[in-house]
Amino acid sequence: MLRLTLIASVLFLASPAPAAESQERCGVLVRDGEAVRNEVLPGFSVSEAALPLRLPEGLTGVQGVICGRETLDLSDNDYRVVTDLAVPFYLTSGDRLIVLEISSGQFRARTVRGELSEQEVQHLQAALNRAQSRNQGDEP
Repeated sequence: MLRLTLIASVLFLASPAPAAESQERCGVLVRDGEAVRNEVLPGFSVSEAALPLRLPEGLTGVQGVICGRETLDLSDNDYRVVTDLAVPFYLTSGDRLIVLEISSGQFRARTVRGELSEQEVQHLQAALNRAQSRNQGDEP
């Protein structure tokens, strides 16, 4: 069920945002009984959010945050979904989807759907290194 919800979420979140909105569309994956559903959060942005990250009041059962952007480049705030909200961060661009999570104290990104170019892999690794340094207090 989570996979079907993610596919539907990706299709909506990957569609272009109107010019007046942020360059990303974000929502949350919420447990609703036995199912997980996507709840779009108009105006909510991970990349432009004040820190520490907080979700709008009244959300319960959040299983993840998902954002659609033009590229799969991680912003400097993305790792804060994992640290501040304690849920995975899903990022989609077109029909591709990656997930940012933490395992044994290390940030990692997995490709859920699609493939990354060598340049995207390099950018992703650099972003993971920055996130790890910031999380350990090595970098502001």
